[in-house]
Amino acid sequence: MEPSFIAQTEDWLVIDKPSGWLTIPGRMDEKNILAWLESQPALGAVWTVHRIDRETSGIVLFARSEEAHQRANQWFQERKVRKDYIAIIERPLPLPVQRQRQPMSDGKPALTQLTRIERPPGAEVSDDRGFVQAWPATGRRHQIRYHLAALGFPIWGDARYGSKAQTARIALHARSLELPSGEKFWSDPKPDFFAR
Repeated sequence: MEPSFIAQTEDWLVIDKPSGWLTIPGRMDEKNILAWLESQPALGAVWTVHRIDRETSGIVLFARSEEAHQRANQWFQERKVRKDYIAIIERPLPLPVQRQRQPMSDGKPALTQLTRIERPPGAEVSDDRGFVQAWPATGRRHQIRYHLAALGFPIWGDARYGSKAQTARIALHARSLELPSGEKFWSDPKPDFFAR
């Protein structure tokens, strides 16, 4: 799958990142969103605002000016940006809402709110799987994956954090991003998210 644009505004480029793509260049010659954007000269200069894991699909935000970049960085540092993820987990959460406040493995504090949700319409997934909506209040690397695994509900296909499922990708998708400016961006999961 190729990346696509969710929105192009005066300040932002909002990208729908496929699973398997890096947000910025890594150590090896791998597909990354920043290089894909820079290969389109008509877009002009871009600044990376935040990243999501290579295995995760969904919304990634880039700034189109240094001023917008500084503003967005401040919003993220002050935790004013609301991010919403959807995941398929190996079994349903027993409680409708759970808060996971466990520190990350490096000791840094982290907070994720998890809500059990119904299976999306048309999702052909085994009945013993669960669906969850996750709001990371902090922005630690692998936070949602780590927190769900710590609760005993690893994300489907996430072998790094305990899933035994053999899949082409992990079932985690960055679904929405809401900025303090009132701008909200949305990305529905693609068919590969549900392919099991």
